[in-house]
Amino acid sequence: MSHYDQKPPTHRYGMDKRAIVNTNDDSLRRRDRFTNLIRGKSWLDVGAGSGAMLDLLAPLAKRAAAVEPQENASSTLKQLGYETFRRLEEVDVDGVDVITLFHVLEHIEYPEEVLKQCFDRLTAGGRLVVEVPHASDVLIRQFDLPAFKDFTFWSEHLVLYTRYTLETLVRKVGFSNIVVEGVQRYPVANHLNWLANGTPGGHITLDFMRDAPLDSAYEAMLRKLDMTDTLVLSAVKR
Repeated sequence: MSHYDQKPPTHRYGMDKRAIVNTNDDSLRRRDRFTNLIRGKSWLDVGAGSGAMLDLLAPLAKRAAAVEPQENASSTLKQLGYETFRRLEEVDVDGVDVITLFHVLEHIEYPEEVLKQCFDRLTAGGRLVVEVPHASDVLIRQFDLPAFKDFTFWSEHLVLYTRYTLETLVRKVGFSNIVVEGVQRYPVANHLNWLANGTPGGHITLDFMRDAPLDSAYEAMLRKLDMTDTLVLSAVKR
């Protein structure tokens, strides 16, 4: 993860920006999904970035800490009062109930090593949550869209996972009770824009086409086909 040490932060950290980051669709989806998992637990968010999930869920946790290698981001998280580490190996072994990695694992050169470090730091019965882009995204697998593949297969996405490869990797480390689910982060409008114009951002520029029932039905179909844009894995240390 040393590649990210001096890299400029993904987000600027003014209060206006934090308010935007903390209320985006991904942050709110994760908050709703994992509130009960993190409530009253010792929780570590690896690759915390701007701290959006810490802002939303830390008040519920018994202990909330972050691993963030980017120097500026790490410094800002500390200024905000969050317990922050630059390296996973700095975190106490066997002291964490829940570890989350939201769109982190695909950036890691040696993912098995990082997952083993997570395993060692979880208490018995502790839970790992991993969210990654899906290699079988419909824009890749079905439409084979060159513009989207150029956008997705960028230099810092070292590995894209399928359901099978993600589960196999996590199981090899020693986790059990593994569940992998498909999640669709981006709606129909986004995909229509990719297909028509070959560019991202359709969920914004075509916002007038956003419709909750339509987006929900689209996600359900992509889940059935195993072609969602995202995979979310949950596993337990026994």
